[in-house]
Amino acid sequence: VPASARITAAASAAVICASFGLFMSPVIAVVALIAFLAALFAASVLGLGAGAWLPVAVPAIAGLGALLSGQLARFFVEDRRRRRMETAFGCYLAPQIVSQLSEEGSDLKLGGEVREITVMFADLSNFTAISDTMPPTELMELTNSYFKVIVGVIDEMGGYVDKFIGDSVMAMWGAPAS
Repeated sequence: VPASARITAAASAAVICASFGLFMSPVIAVVALIAFLAALFAASVLGLGAGAWLPVAVPAIAGLGALLSGQLARFFVEDRRRRRMETAFGCYLAPQIVSQLSEEGSDLKLGGEVREITVMFADLSNFTAISDTMPPTELMELTNSYFKVIVGVIDEMGGYVDKFIGDSVMAMWGAPAS
């Protein structure tokens, strides 16, 4: 085939395989690349039967290079988004919540969003009366035991502790991560 057809084949392979790299997961992109190269080889064999020879090495190398470049670009964009999320929330939320937010893939938006969430306020009954009758060390042990139990249950149920207010615990489900 003429040089212009070889250049067009290489450029087309690069564009197609770059889109594989940008928009597909690595495993699916490699499978798509193999299928694309098989189709390119089959077209070359058919062309050879018709008297036109298209060397497939250059389009194959261009496709592979473009696929790798697309995957690399995708990785850097994802990594940048993840770091931005960790920077924005890392000081305020538990690490597992920040990780969940970055896994969801939603971008940060100023102003928030409207959504239904669950908020729980829990405290020790008669804490004020109990605190008047107990020595400080025993009161601290009681409070810490209570916090250990309730925080464990909140974590187990997929919520997170927003804050401690004296003997009270404020926990949330559905925000900031869905």
